[in-house]
Amino acid sequence: YLKITGGEPMLHPDFPKFISKLDQKNIEIFIFTNASWVPKKRILDMLYEFKHCAVFVSIDGIGTIQEYMRHNSIWDTTEKSVTKWLEFMKGNHHLSIAWAPTWSLMNASNYIDICNWWLNITDEVLDYESSKCGLFPTNFLYWPKHYQMGLLSNKDELKAKAEEYINELKANTHYTKQILERIIEMTEAYIKFFNNDTNKHIHDLETYYKVTELLDKSRNQSLKEMIPLAYESMYNRV
Repeated sequence: YLKITGGEPMLHPDFPKFISKLDQKNIEIFIFTNASWVPKKRILDMLYEFKHCAVFVSIDGIGTIQEYMRHNSIWDTTEKSVTKWLEFMKGNHHLSIAWAPTWSLMNASNYIDICNWWLNITDEVLDYESSKCGLFPTNFLYWPKHYQMGLLSNKDELKAKAEEYINELKANTHYTKQILERIIEMTEAYIKFFNNDTNKHIHDLETYYKVTELLDKSRNQSLKEMIPLAYESMYNRV
């Protein structure tokens, strides 16, 4: 099999030439994409020729959360890209799509909204076929330490909300059982990661504040405006 990671590997000008030279019928290809680009028909047609093609979309947020975390990304383009991949998967039994988010203090406060976005978009595009969508359930950031979820001042509140969310998911009858079970598994891991996270150190907080100030200045962006829940937890600490 062949594994291709990004960024956005399919934007490389030599990507079509490279995959066209492969023995596609006998290869399983795994591609990681940040969905910053809507796949073109030419690329989709070439991927269709592989024995199996698994696409992993690294979406860490929605709206301005994604745009802040993936600097220079445009949420409208990201969502169109995910929709295109899901449409390509529909009825195509040798193509699979999986969601591969990375959870950190930047997006942990918006966890439920982000999960609900995934549930909704897969349901809208795929209906019952959404059960075939994969999920990376335990992708939690360990390094750099100053982005770990355990630094959030409201982590006890977030854990309680996650427990309530699990109960809501268990009672949900709209989405497929398989996709709900995957979100529940990830939510349980989310709670566990908070419990097992490293002790917060003043040095990590100081590093976070310094890095955020420098990035916001150099990128002409604002954490306070783009990810207000993360800002509230990190800067308005009791």
